[in-house]
Amino acid sequence: MFNKVLITGGSGLLGSNLAMMMENKFATHAVVNEHQMKFKTCQVHQLDITKGKEVLNVVKRINPQWIIHTAALTNVDYCEVNREHAWKINVGGTRNIVAAAEKLRSKIVYISTDSVFEGAKGMYTEGDLPNPLNFYALTKLEGEKVVCKCNVPHIIIRTNIYGWNAYDKSSIAEWILTSLRDGKKLALFSDAFFTPTLVNNLSDVIIEMLRKDLSGLFHVAGSERCSKLQFGLSLAEVFHLERNLIEPITLSKKNLTAKRPMDPSLSSEKIKTEIETNLLNVEEGLKAFKNLYDTGYVKELRKCALSKILN
Repeated sequence: MFNKVLITGGSGLLGSNLAMMMENKFATHAVVNEHQMKFKTCQVHQLDITKGKEVLNVVKRINPQWIIHTAALTNVDYCEVNREHAWKINVGGTRNIVAAAEKLRSKIVYISTDSVFEGAKGMYTEGDLPNPLNFYALTKLEGEKVVCKCNVPHIIIRTNIYGWNAYDKSSIAEWILTSLRDGKKLALFSDAFFTPTLVNNLSDVIIEMLRKDLSGLFHVAGSERCSKLQFGLSLAEVFHLERNLIEPITLSKKNLTAKRPMDPSLSSEKIKTEIETNLLNVEEGLKAFKNLYDTGYVKELRKCALSKILN
């Protein structure tokens, strides 16, 4: 039975929530780069994953049974314009993590994205062939290929998450909520579909996958497909905010820097046969999202966020 886990991207949306939820369950370590964190029991280390020797030294010092690789450059439009930087982090960084894992015989969980699909049909299964439309998705797919070729057991998870951030970077749910609370009008795509996944629900699944020692490629997403517009309207209902502030727009007519898939929604039927954790639908996920705030979880998460590291 394993007991030591290393999380990359410990200040990010998934990394920070995983670190919080894994405390007192495992001997948990997290690495951060620009943003420092301080958890109650999870040990935090500074690391630039693009520096291979540093990665090996840190992983060797920790010697984890599992490495959960959540660190990535995720700003889609930024990646489209700054391709060298995106490749360096998302592909080069993944290569460094994999190389260290192979030397230490650590198992790997690699977090990928639904955007590896072109979005022509939706409800993609693990058997469907990826066809990324933008450079961010391409780098994540290349990361998948790096992990697939490694000689240690591994899990690849495709997903699309929302939730509470430790720092001020906003997930789609946080952005919608803040806008509605401020009385601002916002426009959401009526023709862009996804399977929204509460980050804490995904974290529960990851913990179960590790305990069951699973391996392979899995889609782990919310159990319900919806448009971005429907998601926003549902959030407004759950938080008792003004739905009329939300206006529909169409992705097909929007001129974005990077192309977006219209419907990269995921089918999670494969993982459902392996786990007991319930994958939440839209309403269940948003109610759990609200409950995390109401019960003080978010306050505790944000206490873990410290000032920027001065490199």
